[in-house]
Amino acid sequence: MALKHYSPLMYMSLGNDVIKASKMVTPEEIFGLGKVIIKHNLEENVCVAIAHRHFDLDDNEVMYEIAESGKRIAEPRRFEELQDAQPCLLTCDINGKWYPVGYGSPAT
Repeated sequence: MALKHYSPLMYMSLGNDVIKASKMVTPEEIFGLGKVIIKHNLEENVCVAIAHRHFDLDDNEVMYEIAESGKRIAEPRRFEELQDAQPCLLTCDINGKWYPVGYGSPAT
């Protein structure tokens, strides 16, 4: 899998209606994906989420996750200010290309 560069357009293409987004997949599809993850012993390394957005971002901003008091908190940050940011949330387009839509520090 080749990871593409961050694209503000890919982030903005994520739906902001979590209920609607959650109805795009069935429980059977979710359980099926879970079985594949477990079969390959990746359950400690892979997390699957229904991609959605909480914020409209400027073109120079990304969502950045931090760990605080045992919780993961995501907030908009200017991309150029992030020294050690690594992609932690990916989305796939209809052509099978993967794009980062969220970043975090190596500690998260």
